[in-house]
Amino acid sequence: MPDKVHDVLLKLIAILVGIGALYVFVTGIGDGGVFGKVFVLFGALFLLATALGFARYRGWAFLVVSAGLLIGWMTAFVKMIVGFDRGGWDAGRGYLLTLVGIILLIAYLGRWKMERRFRPHLDTDHSA
Repeated sequence: MPDKVHDVLLKLIAILVGIGALYVFVTGIGDGGVFGKVFVLFGALFLLATALGFARYRGWAFLVVSAGLLIGWMTAFVKMIVGFDRGGWDAGRGYLLTLVGIILLIAYLGRWKMERRFRPHLDTDHSA
């Protein structure tokens, strides 16, 4: 794929992370006491900063998104198994689709060419 297509896809992933930050804020701000609200606020701000960093090709944001995808894969896998066990196809189907989406994102972002976009220092030769 041309680099322009990759740039657009990475910006879309950054937008998805930003939407996730908004989702964390909206769904979590009403729960708990003061410390719970502060924790949710800082979590949402961290996710928002990650989305902005990912859009600017920062290495730390790539690491956060990669770790988040790994954790999301593990939790979606367990939820899928439990859903299929308890409610059959109807209960596990949504988690299966989520799991497939996460696997596709891991495969797309896990390529060496993609990692070099976020960590260009990997191309330099330090052996000399």
